[in-house]
Amino acid sequence: MLTELQTWMKFYSPPKKSDWTGRVDKDVSQRFHEIIICHDLTEKMPEQLSAFSRIGFVAFCCDEGVLRNQGRIGAASGPSAFRTAFGPLPHHLSSSTKVYDFGSIVCEEDDLEGAQEALGKVVAILVQNGIFPVLIGGGHEIAWGHFQGLRSAYPSSSISVVNFDAHFDLREVVDQKGTSGTSFTQIEQDNRKRDLPFDYLCLGIQKTGNTEALFSKAKELNVQYSPAEDFFFNQQKVTKQLDEWIKRSEKIYCSICLDVFGSFAAPGVSAPQPFGVHPWQIMPPLLALIRSKKLIALDIAELNPFFDFDHMTAKLAAHLVANLLIEIPAKNAL
Repeated sequence: MLTELQTWMKFYSPPKKSDWTGRVDKDVSQRFHEIIICHDLTEKMPEQLSAFSRIGFVAFCCDEGVLRNQGRIGAASGPSAFRTAFGPLPHHLSSSTKVYDFGSIVCEEDDLEGAQEALGKVVAILVQNGIFPVLIGGGHEIAWGHFQGLRSAYPSSSISVVNFDAHFDLREVVDQKGTSGTSFTQIEQDNRKRDLPFDYLCLGIQKTGNTEALFSKAKELNVQYSPAEDFFFNQQKVTKQLDEWIKRSEKIYCSICLDVFGSFAAPGVSAPQPFGVHPWQIMPPLLALIRSKKLIALDIAELNPFFDFDHMTAKLAAHLVANLLIEIPAKNAL
């Protein structure tokens, strides 16, 4: 575990401009790789200008939690695949929006807990400097590290959590060792210690991806959820549930596990879902979250290039983020 503020640096790898490549057109910079600003977090933070909206990428190169959860490893390479897919995309951001790559937190020597705490330190730095964090994983153990940083930045606020996922990720923590399947259990336990509510909404749940015990755990913790089939057969129910949840939320953290999508769109995950949702079905809820002006952070989890086909999953993650970034600058809650 980390004992000093700067210990996160041992897990930190600065960004490289060479990681961002793509086509260069003759006219003004039109693609993300041309506007990404690489900034080393060990140096002075960029000056905060009120006229500029700032978005910061942080990579979490880790799949130790997936390994502990008996899943298929490979997600530690997810951020690299994301950068490759995201860089060439045309951007449609205003000149007042700045997009940064702040580098990576890398889990080494099986020290998941240390890497998660380091990630939390970095997230807190970004938020405290007025930067909207967009984290790219990595296994879904990213969520517990991400939340630690948000809690540090907002120690007494109620932070609601929405997770687009085929799984609840409410497994028990054994011997104080978390996995990719325990992040939201750890968030609940942390909130309980602080006497804060655990407000958790999970969208895209698969009956075949969760045991009866996990459904019982969700009920015990008063978790709200919509099964994946509602996105196909009852989209209005999903919309109403989300709208009511947003109204009573103070601040919202959103996590997107790529296994929520059907394997036709996201084969490159630890647990592909043949009956997963279509990407376009996810966009309206995501846009509603952003437009609520309550969203404080976003992450993408479980991108596993080892099992991807024709880079489909990496491209899905890249296109998803690119579409959301258009909305985030004017709408985020920082």
